Amino acid sequence: MERVDNDSASQAEPSVHHVIGKTENLPLHLGQFVANNKGDPAVQLKRYLLPRVRSSLSILPELTDGELESSDLWQSVHMKHERIYKHNIMRIRYTTYDVRRGEDVVHINTRKRNIMVLNPLFTVDNGQHPFWYARVLGIYHANVFYLGEGNTDYQPRRFELLWVRWYSSVDEGISGWKHRRLDCVSFPRLLDRDSFGFLDPADVLRSCHVIPRFSAGKASEDVRSLSPLAQDLRDWKSYYINRFVDRDMVMRYHWGLSVGHVYSHSQGSRLPPEENASDEEDEASAIVADLSDVLPASALRLADMLASLENMEDSEEINEEEEGFEDDWEDDPGSEGDDISEDGGVEDDWDSGDEALT
Repeated sequence: MERVDNDSASQAEPSVHHVIGKTENLPLHLGQFVANNKGDPAVQLKRYLLPRVRSSLSILPELTDGELESSDLWQSVHMKHERIYKHNIMRIRYTTYDVRRGEDVVHINTRKRNIMVLNPLFTVDNGQHPFWYARVLGIYHANVFYLGEGNTDYQPRRFELLWVRWYSSVDEGISGWKHRRLDCVSFPRLLDRDSFGFLDPADVLRSCHVIPRFSAGKASEDVRSLSPLAQDLRDWKSYYINRFVDRDMVMRYHWGLSVGHVYSHSQGSRLPPEENASDEEDEASAIVADLSDVLPASALRLADMLASLENMEDSEEINEEEEGFEDDWEDDPGSEGDDISEDGGVEDDWDSGDEALT
């Protein structure tokens, strides 16, 4: 996806995915960044940027996850002036289910900072949830150059990144359309390795609506926050993901049924291969099965009654038409056969007309 840094270009180019400002008025020194966050996030940041930097420089071979963890190549990643630059707002543009363009705004100083990305482990038949969810803690860009082996280009390049706190799924097997329950998520422990991370803004699908599960209560009764940046003092034990916030969001959970959601078509059909319908009857059965997961039983019974009434009306209309056709045939047996007979009705009428004239 193409990136731009100003609002006018975002309005002119439909292909623009997100907009982050150019300003460098809010610099953050890496030493300060490390002091404000536990677990040495600067090392994590450089490990995250390493494959992106090497990819931009066309340096081969690509590194595997194991090599990224074990190698010291991240030490060759350097930020200009040892700084990253903070932004408060990011605009995300996306294609809606009906192939239009929409826009979400993520503001880190408000509650509108939850996002969703594709789950890379998801397939149509493995039962995993198709999306990952995260809360954006910071929006940054960095001017990065690489001093590793094989590189001769030392010009700094701008890389945009999001500092996020990941949600983890709760009761994944008993939520969704089939169970008529909203997806439930929670924050993992702050000290867990995968609680925080960096993310490429180009991987964000759109922002999402996260609702606290008030009945479960707060995550902690402590009056002190362990992480001022994460603001864990405000955490609830769990949250609901609101899939009904708008029409486009609803269609993202009907996998493969939206023309505009191209990512859902790249992995094949919405149903597993063994469940794909091979003819019209199987397709109708699949549709009924889907409806049975969404509609209550009373609505399905009403639909069956209406369908049977329509069938009865259609059959009555057909019978009436057939009876009327037979009556017309008895009243005027030659009217329908005149056009096809060789010596019948039409020729007799013309003959009788000639005799009358003579």
